[in-house]
Amino acid sequence: MLEKGLNVIGVEPNDDMRKLAEQSLKQYSRYTSIKATAEHTTLKGESIDLVTVAQAFHWFDKKAFKIECQRILKQKANVALVWNSRDLTNPMTKEIAVICQKTCPNFKGFSGGMEESPEMFNCFFKKGKYEFKKYQNDLQYDYEGFLGRNLSASYAPKETDKEYKRFVYLLSELFERYSENGNIVLQNITRSYLGNV
Repeated sequence: MLEKGLNVIGVEPNDDMRKLAEQSLKQYSRYTSIKATAEHTTLKGESIDLVTVAQAFHWFDKKAFKIECQRILKQKANVALVWNSRDLTNPMTKEIAVICQKTCPNFKGFSGGMEESPEMFNCFFKKGKYEFKKYQNDLQYDYEGFLGRNLSASYAPKETDKEYKRFVYLLSELFERYSENGNIVLQNITRSYLGNV
């Protein structure tokens, strides 16, 4: 969006993540960020042309977020919900899910199991109407990237947790079996929902 010359406001409550975004996007004069939440953006009413959410919708209080979108969006403006989901039909993804079930007490499914409940989107979008698109978006990682991707998940054990070493060992073993030339491909599907709220 920034490369297309659009003004972008990043709303982020996490200080570290917000600072990282500010640092990596500092070359764009059209980017600003604010410390706020999706449910309480502090943005002016009816001032926004499009609200986008990438990889975060499962964290939100959906009802409060919808009300906030209705407040800040201009007339007939849309909300876009976008995220990558692991391809749950892929054998390697199934093995990663088993590893998570064994070692991650907070694991409730990838993306919080959100892709399994489409009724959520019917409730979120006005009159249950939205445009849905999905496409293959495979992600390639080396060992460090693969491990980092899995350890960054909210359900992943922390270094101080008793299952941490087992989690890393099982993922390392899986990487060895599936990698080619030091890389592994995670089959991902990008899902996009666009509509009024």
